[in-house]
Amino acid sequence: MSGLSGLLALQGVWLASTPAAAPATPTTPSVGRDVVVRIYDGESGAFLASWTALTSLSVTYGVHGPETATVGMPRELDGVLNPALHYRRLMPGFRGVFVEVDARALGIEEVWLGRATNAPVGSTQPEVQVSCQGPNRILERESVPVESEFMATAGTAILHLLADHPTPLRMSPDTFEEGPVVMVSLGGASLWEAITTIEDMSLGRLYFVGVPGRVQWRTSYRSQIVPTPVERGRVVLDDGYNAEWDIDNDLDPGTDQLVLVGQSFADGQDNNAVRAFAPGGLVMGRRAALTATVQSAVAATVSGQGETAVRPDLAALPTLVSQVDAELRAGLYPPVVASVRVLDEGLWSKLRVGMIVETRFRKDPLGLFTHALAEVQQITWGLKPQRTCDLGVELWALAE
Repeated sequence: MSGLSGLLALQGVWLASTPAAAPATPTTPSVGRDVVVRIYDGESGAFLASWTALTSLSVTYGVHGPETATVGMPRELDGVLNPALHYRRLMPGFRGVFVEVDARALGIEEVWLGRATNAPVGSTQPEVQVSCQGPNRILERESVPVESEFMATAGTAILHLLADHPTPLRMSPDTFEEGPVVMVSLGGASLWEAITTIEDMSLGRLYFVGVPGRVQWRTSYRSQIVPTPVERGRVVLDDGYNAEWDIDNDLDPGTDQLVLVGQSFADGQDNNAVRAFAPGGLVMGRRAALTATVQSAVAATVSGQGETAVRPDLAALPTLVSQVDAELRAGLYPPVVASVRVLDEGLWSKLRVGMIVETRFRKDPLGLFTHALAEVQQITWGLKPQRTCDLGVELWALAE
């Protein structure tokens, strides 16, 4: 997130068109070990100032990159209302400012970049927390032309949606994998809805990286089912050593939570699956279930099996569904969402959204996740007043 300094005082004439001098493009981290918060005009993208008097600060990265951020500032400074919170500075032209949080000096490799969207205030509250959203906020407010229909590779379709949009989106393409061919009509949808629709069809993911010192995101599209090399070393989260956790267990899961394939029963599609990769000797429960019970082209694709086997006893859809459901419930538990606070700062630099980590939650009274794998789906960095690291993960019970 970014801040305000060097603008004209609120007294006298307000010249909204007179921004502060732009900072040198910070391609390398700032000297020292602190976070820098910059703000830019919500329309032109011109640099305005830096916020310095911060009471709290946190940023969250999700599967698409910058997700949310919260910047806390005192409501009053030296006995007067904080000028940085005046609407002419926080939302000039009634557009929330762009906010950049540069914490590279603290080891966070990517700057957080998004737009200020909310600032709840109260007469008795000493702090005002400015809420910000990532680039999805921009895409949610832009629509796809009514006549937009695509039959192209997923990467090409998303690239055209971004590049051909009449409104400048401040997004530049980086690496775009082709992905599978999709055929879809997206007319009238928001850009964000259109992109996530293509992602669901193609098992791909659009990712945003903020460019330091500018209101611009580099975008890339890549497959979710291709394993990435483990470059940062193995991470083990142990509740007796380096982690604290909270799990929301579902005691009555539905069949759709137990089976991996989304629309395969009804539509016969072979692209609605997510594959997780585990160390040798241990397998993910849902993958094992598919291998054992669903003898179909879809299951073969997902589980890496050979040609489709003939199963006359599973000719009818209700029979197939009921048998899969029964066998899944007999020996599997679906993945669950959990939050994990990582206490060991030595692990923080190794953590990335999308990576698989090992978990040892010995204090789990249900006994499901005393030894499990987790996919990191979200990372929240608390930067002020103290540094913290919280993960949102999907936990997978392991089966020998």
